[in-house]
Amino acid sequence: MFMINIFVPQITPRIEYSFNLYFREILKIDIHLESNLETFKSSSGAKISYHTELVEGALNFIPAGLLSESAIRAVDIEYADHNGIQCPFSVASGGLLPFDPFAAAFYLVTRYEEYGSANKDRLGRFKADESIAFKKGFLEKPVVNVWAMEIAALLKGKYPELEIRDSEFRFISTIDVDNAFAYLEKGMLRTLGGFAKSIFYLDFYRFFERISVLLGIRKDPYDTFDHITELVKKFKVDFKSFFLLGDYGTLDKNVPHTSKLLQDRISRLLELGEVGIHPSAGSAKTHGGVEKEKNRLNSIVGNPVEISRQHYLLFTLPDAYTKLIAAGIKSDYSMGYSTHVGFRASICTPFPFFDLTSNSLSELKVFPFAVMDVTLKNSLNQVPIQGIKTINQLSEEVRMVGGTFISVWHNESLSENLEWSGWSVVYEKMLEQAGS
Repeated sequence: MFMINIFVPQITPRIEYSFNLYFREILKIDIHLESNLETFKSSSGAKISYHTELVEGALNFIPAGLLSESAIRAVDIEYADHNGIQCPFSVASGGLLPFDPFAAAFYLVTRYEEYGSANKDRLGRFKADESIAFKKGFLEKPVVNVWAMEIAALLKGKYPELEIRDSEFRFISTIDVDNAFAYLEKGMLRTLGGFAKSIFYLDFYRFFERISVLLGIRKDPYDTFDHITELVKKFKVDFKSFFLLGDYGTLDKNVPHTSKLLQDRISRLLELGEVGIHPSAGSAKTHGGVEKEKNRLNSIVGNPVEISRQHYLLFTLPDAYTKLIAAGIKSDYSMGYSTHVGFRASICTPFPFFDLTSNSLSELKVFPFAVMDVTLKNSLNQVPIQGIKTINQLSEEVRMVGGTFISVWHNESLSENLEWSGWSVVYEKMLEQAGS
């Protein structure tokens, strides 16, 4: 296998992470980091130098300094305008690029700016419009993958014999089940409370709909699992689902995990693909909360659950990921925003989580998503035809760099009921286009 030799004066955990991210995770190329300059100069094959001094015969990238550090600090970032993108960590002239792509990727992918940030919304989540990706206008472009393609082109230009395979586009459809049923399995108190609420607000549609469902006259509107099954099988897409099994609370309102109907729906989606836990808002407030909910799902599916996505995307780094790791979670699908579409970590390739507080690599793999149904409808106020266009644009951005396009939908958004009228076709069009 062709290997790229990379010179760095000092090999640090951050340098190892960033270079592995570009070459092993995205470009699928093996690398060797070398800190001895003479050994590097005498080596054969493709060479990259990551040093303030240029090395003759190598592709030279000038470091900005971030990767030689180990502490977390307030970083004063300078930007370089490169190919129409405001790229962070501009550097002095002399190198191949006017910015440090390795420091930029590290800063963006590790979510450096979120550590200790006070820019939180009412639920305690980092705000998308406070991110540099939003402020600099590249939130909807996976710039780390774009830079990886540029580095690959530079390598091919100097070393034509270097084999770099084009990455293959991948699509993963994911469904969150926050509330399996609108009316069924709610229990006496919640059902009576629902009737009372409908009467108070003069919501006679839901009042009579609830009666019809409870009497078995019509199907529960959130029970869209047959439709999901039909579409996933029709378009043969990679599919994963996440179930909320937390105790009832202000933000956690699914039916009890002991419900046989709920367990049946979990089993149905398990036939389509991997099922994961959707850690509740309440789980963050209790010791062992994630593990308790994960064990509930373990007992239903009959094997250890290894994937997750946080309910309401409630997570703070690194605490949330540390809890997932302790609970035995191997992959998390929470990396995205609820208010904006795009690429929270500026990447569309699954990547290992690097904990800045311990300055070390973890075993958790992060799968970033690009678009969510409620974001399109509620935050961006889009109608279905606009939603289709937005999804296609994001999907094309990912396709151009051979990344992984991940979407988030909910069983209730496929109900064609009330405010979700017209949105089922958006999901179907997405499966048809992105899955092809």
